Amino acid sequence: MKRAVVIAVPGHIPGTWWTVDHPKRGVCLPGGKIEPEDRDARAAAWREMGEETGVWLLPQEMYEIGAGIVPGAVPFQVTAYRARFPSFRRWGPGEADMRARMRQLSELRSCAWAMQYDFHRAIYDRLARDARKIWGYE
Repeated sequence: MKRAVVIAVPGHIPGTWWTVDHPKRGVCLPGGKIEPEDRDARAAAWREMGEETGVWLLPQEMYEIGAGIVPGAVPFQVTAYRARFPSFRRWGPGEADMRARMRQLSELRSCAWAMQYDFHRAIYDRLARDARKIWGYE
């Protein structure tokens, strides 16, 4: 089974989260597969966030919020992380084929690709609860 990560990072605009426009999956949270050179899932999440968005986090500011299986022809074991707010270390260019921007969680919920999986729905429900704590609303 392949292993992957997603990372949820609150934006500096209240109620927003960092997202990417993925060429195949559309609007989604940053993330990807765990590479052999990654020390662990947390290191992979840190690397993917930086590569895809140009936002390099403080690794100690990230914590696990869930794990689950995403079924398919090749199922993935996915671990989800969230960064505390704010936790930027540095800013740089993201990958050229993905546009990073802050979006409301409701825009992520409209991504049919992600919402077909129980794991993704559970993560977005968790982020909605977190948004109420961070900004007082979603």
